[in-house]
Amino acid sequence: METWSPPRRRAQRILLALEAAAAGREQRDTVVGEEDVRAAVSAWPPQLPLARRLRTPTSTAAVREVSYWERFYREKRDSFFKHRYNLRAEFPELMPEAVRADPYAHIPPHVPRRRVASADWQARLPQSTFVLAEAAAAALRVAECGCGVGNALVPLLRAQPSAYFFAFDFAPAAVRLLLQHPEMDEARVYAYVSDIAAAEQEEEEQEGTIHSTGAYRPPPLPCHYVTCVWTLSAVPATHLSLVVQRLARMLLPGGSVLLRDYAVGDLAQLRHPACARVPGTAHEYLRGDGTRVHYFTTDELQALFEGAGLHTEYVRLQHRVVVNRKERLSMHRRWVAAKFTRPEQEGRRGRQGADRCEEL
Repeated sequence: METWSPPRRRAQRILLALEAAAAGREQRDTVVGEEDVRAAVSAWPPQLPLARRLRTPTSTAAVREVSYWERFYREKRDSFFKHRYNLRAEFPELMPEAVRADPYAHIPPHVPRRRVASADWQARLPQSTFVLAEAAAAALRVAECGCGVGNALVPLLRAQPSAYFFAFDFAPAAVRLLLQHPEMDEARVYAYVSDIAAAEQEEEEQEGTIHSTGAYRPPPLPCHYVTCVWTLSAVPATHLSLVVQRLARMLLPGGSVLLRDYAVGDLAQLRHPACARVPGTAHEYLRGDGTRVHYFTTDELQALFEGAGLHTEYVRLQHRVVVNRKERLSMHRRWVAAKFTRPEQEGRRGRQGADRCEEL
């Protein structure tokens, strides 16, 4: 039976035990001092407690966002989010005529022509094999930004046989799960690890560790559409402008960004405690598991994308009341739906950018 110890000493012992477990060794039952605690804190991986993260919101090098999502996908795997079949109705631009006529009709699972080799998804930075000729010959190219484990990608893959998808996420665990999906097809999807919010000076940082994402890697070819489904909300507010500029550079002239994300006033925002709000921001919070979430207004999104040179087709709030009859609860969910288009006629710099997807 464990003997009682003062709260501070007990906390020190727990911290050292966690540090030892992370290093792969067994913790000995010894008396620890302040020097031991400081050494343990300095050696601990960058998954900081919520209070410490809130005190250092701009320390991106010390606090890697990917480590929290990496842990999330390793624990939840592909069972947390459901497939987003409603995107067939929400994104009619991506669908063939038959699906537009009845977007909720059953579509059988996709049978892949070429499966991913196990060595590709077992790599430290997993990715599928890219064949330029297959992507260039596709009638429609779509970039799925923040693909996760494929909850938006798989329904679109089934419904649109003429599309080629570039799917990327900054969490290697998510891409690894996507590559193992039974419908993953290398002939139609190039999935890889890329951190679209990585600043240039951070791109090579921590290379070789589990927290490295391989920096920002744009799609190899410009795309007709970029889908961004509950992705921008995970980006720090200080990086949103850079991310939106990169999204705009992925598009062909006339191409569009299709976006769905959290809106201000959503039930999830109202449930956050006040202490979870990131200092210096109005609508950005850290969840209990360490992941970040930003809630948007329509004016904020419109200003971001128009500042990147895109034209606003529409940006609107959508509201739904979800009723839990067993608990007799009404849950008000709010999100933003938007479409932003790259102009057809651009200057010389814009036409050069359309030839290939340049990195900022």
